Amino acid sequence: MCYTVYKIMCATVIGKICASDHALNAIEEMSALNEGLKKFFEVHQADCPNYRKLEKDAGKYL
Repeated sequence: MCYTVYKIMCATVIGKICASDHALNAIEEMSALNEGLKKFFEVHQADCPNYRKLEKDAGKYL
């Protein structure tokens, strides 16, 4: 069932529109997640070099 739905989504314009609209909403979700993680690391005084590198690399998207 899932395979069929994905196949239809990839093959039709409506499916592509739905997927792109969902991806556009992810920007707000990822920004909120980023702020929450910053607060968490600050409260727990955690040093997270990998997270800081990821945040720097994704800076233009956040």
